[in-house]
This record gives sequence, C-alpha cells and structure tokens, in this order.
Amino acid sequence: MVPLGEYPTRSVRPGLHKTKRLQPGVAQRKSAGFGYQKSGFRNSPLGLFCECKTKMIQRFTNFFLVEKQSSCTTFESQLKEKGCVPERSKGTGCNPVCYAHVGSNPYHTHCFASANPPRKPRYSKMSHDEDYEFEKAYWGDCCNTYDEETKQFVYGRLMGLRQTHYGFDVVGKRVLDIGGGPSSLLLKAVNLSEGKVVDPIAYPQWTVDRYETKNISVSVSLGEDIEEEGWDEVWMYNCLQHTVDPEKIVQKALRAAPIFRIFEWVDVPAHEGHPHKLTEVSLNEWIGQLGCTANLSEFGCYGRAYYGCFQTRCPSP
Repeated sequence: MVPLGEYPTRSVRPGLHKTKRLQPGVAQRKSAGFGYQKSGFRNSPLGLFCECKTKMIQRFTNFFLVEKQSSCTTFESQLKEKGCVPERSKGTGCNPVCYAHVGSNPYHTHCFASANPPRKPRYSKMSHDEDYEFEKAYWGDCCNTYDEETKQFVYGRLMGLRQTHYGFDVVGKRVLDIGGGPSSLLLKAVNLSEGKVVDPIAYPQWTVDRYETKNISVSVSLGEDIEEEGWDEVWMYNCLQHTVDPEKIVQKALRAAPIFRIFEWVDVPAHEGHPHKLTEVSLNEWIGQLGCTANLSEFGCYGRAYYGCFQTRCPSP
C-alpha cells in the first residue's frame, strides 16, 4: 500500500522500484485516471495542471467546469436545441461555461436562461365602451372609495385649493367637476354654492342621492359633449387618460369658467381603461399656458404629475 503523497515509479534497472515523494494531491489525481510523467516541467504541479487542461474537475468547489470539446459554440448549439442558453463566464470567445451546482445535477434549470422567455402580452386597445366598463368595474359598488379619496387631498393641494381640516373652502363658488366619478372632490368642498359632476358612467343611485344632499347635480354624459358656461371654476383631476378626446375636453373646460384647476398623471403608457398617454408638452399646448410637474410619492400618489390653476379667457359670471 502506497502512503498518502507517495507513488511508486520505475527505476533505471528493470524490475526494481523505488518510492518517490510527491506533493500532496498528486497521488489522488493519479488514482483519478490522470497521467503522470517523470521529471522536468511535466513533473511539477503546474505541469500536471497543464496536462489535465479542461479535464480537471474542481472537486473542492460547488462549481462544474464543462469540458471544452471542439468549441463552446458546438456545446451551446446543443443547449439551444433544448431551449436553453448557458450563462457565460467573464470574457469572450470560447471560454468555458460555468454552471452553479444545484444538488447532484449540474444541469439544473436554475443554471439556464430561457432562449425564448415569455413576453408580457402587449396592451391591445379597447373600444371606448370597454374602457368605461373597465372603469366602472374598478369602482364596483362604490362603497369603498378610500384609495381615491385619500389621493384627492394631494390633488386639491396641488391645484391650489385652500384646505380646512378634512375639506376645501371654496368661499361660496359654483364649481363644475368634469370626470368626478362617484366620489367627487366636491363632496369635500366647504361653503359650496352649487356644484355639478359630469361623468359618462352611471353609478349606483345612492351616490346620486348623496350628491343631491350637497346641492350637487349629476350629468351622465361625455366630457366631449358638454356645453357649459357661467361657472366660477372648473376642476379636472385624474380624468383625461380615460377619455375619448382629451384635447377637446380641455377646450370645453376653458370655455366654462374663468378659473381652471387640473391634476393629471403624465408619462404613463396607455393601458387597460386608460387609452391615452398624457405628456407635459401636450397639456401645455392644449391649455395654452405652462403648468407644473412633480414626481410624487405620498398618500397613494406615485408617479409624475402635471398640475396647475389657470386663469382662462372666459369672462366671470
């Protein structure tokens, strides 16, 4: 039995053997099936490593070095046929591919990135009726509107309304709300003389009754079709993304009152129920004045917003 670190080599005289002291690990590599040659560079540890080349298995790590056959390209082509692409190690060309060892299988799916990863389906534009149905489904029975009503305090502040505790003092004005939905900001208005909510969706009757207790009328119609005038102010918030023609609605609003307050999300790609992507440039162009923008992260408001309070050419009532 050969002691650890020793390996018998053939002497000059045939039939006689002598024991040659080797560095630790050489005997183990010899027993693993790797060649061993006498003297010189090949006899050194570095020489043994070069002799083994890519066949050396690094047992002291949890990584496997895949043997380089003719080229890495050939190996990768075999993987691609199976729908997998290996993750290359640093470098270019035919560098070996390194795979994390997971359990007893070095070819675990964790080691590969799919050649054809599933893509998120593109937004297919809905009809306007479908957009409104999507919006109506969002509100449901309208009993829990906390999410939107919390945001309204951010909308109101940025639109320049004067907040008083949990409401906004409008000092006896008549206000038109375009796209106010079932829980208009007008419900939080203090000292409101008269209000009106224009929205294309018919919400539950009890929401209409609630409006009436605040002297707020409801018109179930498109914002593009309104012909309003004589109001002290027009409010519009989180509305234009849902509409058919946002520019036309802005023009209608500018003719309805001398004061126009607006809050809209911008730079948001079109998606279900929101067929338009609004931008700061387009809103400034439609209004004819420069509004403000800010990146918000407060009270449920996350994203880039456009807002302002504008004086229109409409004469005071």
